[in-house]
Amino acid sequence: MAYAFVLFLNVAFAQPVTLAPLGKHYPVLVLEKNENPQNLLVAYVQLDKECRFLSSPHDDKQPMFDYYWLMDGARYKPVHPMIKSGIGSRLKFKSRDASGRAFTLRFTDLRELQQDLHTNDIQVLARREGVDCAVEAHIELGPSDGHRILRLSRIYSESSKSFLPPFRKIRSVRLKGVLQTGSTPFARTYPAL
Repeated sequence: MAYAFVLFLNVAFAQPVTLAPLGKHYPVLVLEKNENPQNLLVAYVQLDKECRFLSSPHDDKQPMFDYYWLMDGARYKPVHPMIKSGIGSRLKFKSRDASGRAFTLRFTDLRELQQDLHTNDIQVLARREGVDCAVEAHIELGPSDGHRILRLSRIYSESSKSFLPPFRKIRSVRLKGVLQTGSTPFARTYPAL
């Protein structure tokens, strides 16, 4: 679990991680779940020397935004293409800015929750920080949280099995991170409709 702790710190402070076979990359979010919670799903990007997102090998208009498992919080494991497809339908690429240093994801699970978020968009931003780059994910909170910006580091989903497709029913989603206005840890749970 030592690697998981380092990973959480790197996501929280927008720092890079080096992990074989990926090499240097930037974790954007850690996705956690109630089923097999010891296995973490890491969403990551890679940047060029100018802190711009590398393009997807499948579509040069999209950034390379991918996932891997940290089994037992420590061991790398690639994500099966069917699982990637399912995740891709929940965290959908929406748009990329012209500078190559920002893109937007649509977090579709939010429409199934009781929440007052300003939008269901997550902004992923890259910037120069000293001699290296840093990456952060931001989401604007709703009026109940003063429309503050959350530097999002983790998303915890609680679901239960169902007999009908998609065979999982979301019970709640918890957003975790740090408020942009300081270093205050923040977590908010949104229950299902």
